[in-house]
Amino acid sequence: MLLPMAKVQIIGTKQYQDETVRVLYGLGVVQIDEWSERRSLTQRRMAVTDDDTSLRQRLTYAGTRVEAALAALPAPEGPPSPGYEDWYNCPSIG
Repeated sequence: MLLPMAKVQIIGTKQYQDETVRVLYGLGVVQIDEWSERRSLTQRRMAVTDDDTSLRQRLTYAGTRVEAALAALPAPEGPPSPGYEDWYNCPSIG
């Protein structure tokens, strides 16, 4: 059975890029229309800098602190108040 195709973008480290593409192609889950060992300009711009690494570490630390603070709070005693879901609804982008 042929299925309609969709373009996909695979995001990962350059270290495993070639192997990842070979494995996905070998499994038959992607069809590679164009692939070259030469890296594109966008791939070269995606290099992680020391600032990126530092920011990631700070965000991870902040997230851990938030999780610890939430874990210290008492569990809710009853069901959420009416309108609880409405508070989380995001307006659609369009």
